Amino acid sequence: MLLVAGAAAVLVVVAPRSSRSAANDTVTAEMVEANGGLTTNGTLTLGQDMLLSVMVPNSTNPVSLHQVFDGHVYATFPWNVTATHYDYILNSNPADPADLGVNTVYAVVTFADGITARSNNVTMNVVQ
Repeated sequence: MLLVAGAAAVLVVVAPRSSRSAANDTVTAEMVEANGGLTTNGTLTLGQDMLLSVMVPNSTNPVSLHQVFDGHVYATFPWNVTATHYDYILNSNPADPADLGVNTVYAVVTFADGITARSNNVTMNVVQ
């Protein structure tokens, strides 16, 4: 749209309102405890499976995800909503001695529109 006022011309760009995108949606991650409960700050013992539940809103179309465990990026997995719905459980296998201590974990989800979104941090404390 071009507005002309006297001798000055002002260019006004009107961008269309975009529809809600995946970037505006929340990706939530929680550790799955041995009893099946969910927490963002939990403790595991050596040998327990390190499970991360990654959840997205039902209105989204996730296509893949990966986790970052203490700064190390792990493999990307396809997200099949028909199979897992909107809660994907990542299994990092049993905690071993290399995992001892406090570990910060989060997930990165890619949606069908190509947008990626990062989850909250989860703290997994691995003890003997």
